[in-house]
Amino acid sequence: MARVPLGFLGGVAPLDPLADPSADLDEARLERLARVAGYLLAGRPLHHGGRSPHPRSTPAGLEFLEHRELMPGDDPRHVDWRASARSRTPLVRRYRDERAGEWLILLDRSASMGAAPGAWPLALQLAGAFAYLLLRLGHRVGLGIFSTDVDAVQPPGRGRAAYLALRRALADARPREGGGGSRLAACLGLLGRGTQAAVISDFLTPDAMGQALSQLRGRCEAVHCLQVLGEPWVPAVAGSLRLTDAETGEGLDAQPDPGLAGRVAECQASLAAGLERHCRRRGMRYSGCRVGSAWDRVLLEHLVGREARLA
Repeated sequence: MARVPLGFLGGVAPLDPLADPSADLDEARLERLARVAGYLLAGRPLHHGGRSPHPRSTPAGLEFLEHRELMPGDDPRHVDWRASARSRTPLVRRYRDERAGEWLILLDRSASMGAAPGAWPLALQLAGAFAYLLLRLGHRVGLGIFSTDVDAVQPPGRGRAAYLALRRALADARPREGGGGSRLAACLGLLGRGTQAAVISDFLTPDAMGQALSQLRGRCEAVHCLQVLGEPWVPAVAGSLRLTDAETGEGLDAQPDPGLAGRVAECQASLAAGLERHCRRRGMRYSGCRVGSAWDRVLLEHLVGREARLA
């Protein structure tokens, strides 16, 4: 008897990477990450079973999902010995808990997210991969895309259909070309009590969205913050130049010098450090990354709780 496949998409053709940067999320890398995500994600993951004298029966309140191979760290008492004998591979039974959590991924599409080359594609990849992992664990997952207001919503769903709908919403999303801002508080109305949230943004506001994050934390069971920042860049021009804020339109006259990029980097690091401290005090998990980072490495380090800081 063939092993039960772990594939989640069921052979669906990949999306066009030119139209959707999150199409770079190949399922083999997602599945490798999903193997450890169940042990690391906060909330209520899928339950395992197999100790029952009637292994074909499903425990009350749980829905049988599939078998998967025994992994290091699994309790041997959870092995389904009948299925293992047929496949000649140790298998554990996986159930979807009917009480599994509801998650909302909040993606910032403000103009600053498109100003740094590579930031928006990485944000899309993180959103798509995080959604995959959560859905793979049996949670209900939705998507909210925001700038000054909530610009698009994908209602929470479960399974393959929800993942494909969310991916289509990501493929249609674009950062604003100018104006507006990053008002995370606009998303508060999307969240019910007990919802868990993952915020993906550059957090480039005067308070690094601290007040809105505190409001979010007061309403959510858990909040994850993934900060995506571009590399500091200063144009090589002679004389003065006019800098314009992509979101507010405010201008500033500046004189470029060799140390300006370093000071920009210091400002970014200070903002990130303040955001990390705020998240720690409020019981939120924070990770920071720069463009060019591998999405799977960023998520793995985030899930293991490593104190990820901007390099």
